[in-house]
Amino acid sequence: MRVVMLLWPFLLVPGLLQAEFLDCVQFDGFEDAGTTNAANLAGLKVQNCARKTVTPVASPPLSPLTWNATIATYAQNYANACVYQHNPANLDYGENIYAGAGAPVTLAGASASWASEEPDYDYASNGCSGAECGHYTQIVWRDTHEVGCGVAACGTNSPFLPDFPDWTFVVCDYDPPGNFDGERPY
Repeated sequence: MRVVMLLWPFLLVPGLLQAEFLDCVQFDGFEDAGTTNAANLAGLKVQNCARKTVTPVASPPLSPLTWNATIATYAQNYANACVYQHNPANLDYGENIYAGAGAPVTLAGASASWASEEPDYDYASNGCSGAECGHYTQIVWRDTHEVGCGVAACGTNSPFLPDFPDWTFVVCDYDPPGNFDGERPY
């Protein structure tokens, strides 16, 4: 399996070509983000822009996620294990995972990939239209207020063998968790 990564894959997804989303990613800042790390801020910005530009519009608007260093440590510790599956010991947080190889993988790129599931979520039926959308709905879950993420360069357990033995694993954990059966994200 070959993986081609784009820094901003949401630019290719029609549902996310909204001027509002792109303007948000380019120009909006988030006060009290909880981190000053540029890579963390870039990923947080993409996720918060997904929250800010939900369709249909959330009323009241979704509050932005803030970075939580404790959750980030938890996510980083799991990412460092380099096992591409959801953390079976995680009982406290919602979780998005992402693996990539063959090009630089960033938290912003993983976040954009998750946000690009937006066109596959149907608010009216509260379901996915034949494709994955659970990463997106976790990002835009109204009751979720904090996120922490970890990014690990891995040289074992690659899900992309034999072509890419080296890969990158991104884990984001969310508090409180979302994606409860039968409930809309907002």
